[in-house]
Amino acid sequence: MARTFPLIAILALAGCDTPQSQGTKDAVARLEIRVIDLEAKVTELQAQRARDAKYTEAIAASLDEARANHDSLRKVVNGNAELDNKEALAEATARGRCGQEVVHYPDGGIANRNRECTWKLLGK
Repeated sequence: MARTFPLIAILALAGCDTPQSQGTKDAVARLEIRVIDLEAKVTELQAQRARDAKYTEAIAASLDEARANHDSLRKVVNGNAELDNKEALAEATARGRCGQEVVHYPDGGIANRNRECTWKLLGK
C-alpha cells in the first residue's frame, strides 16, 4: 500500500479539473482582469496628472504676468502721485502758504521770499 499512495496522488493531480483547481483558475482570471483594470486606471491617472501639470504651468505663467502688470501699474500710480504731491507743494510755496523767509545774497543783498513748503509744514 505504501507504493500505491504516490501513484494515486499522481493520478489525482493529472486527472480532470477538480472544483478546487477550477476555482483557482477563476480566481486567477478575476485577478488578471483586475490587474488590467488597474493598469488602465494608472494610465488614466498619469494622463490626468500631465494635463493638470500643464494647467498649473499656465496658471503660474498667468499669475506671473498679472504680478508684473500689477507692479508696473503700481509704479505708474505712485509716480503720478509723487508728481501730484510735488505740484501741490510747489503751488503752496508759490502762494506763500508756508510763510516768508529772509534770504541773504552773497553780494550783501537781502530779500524776502516764500518759504518752500513741505507736508510737515502744511500739517498734513
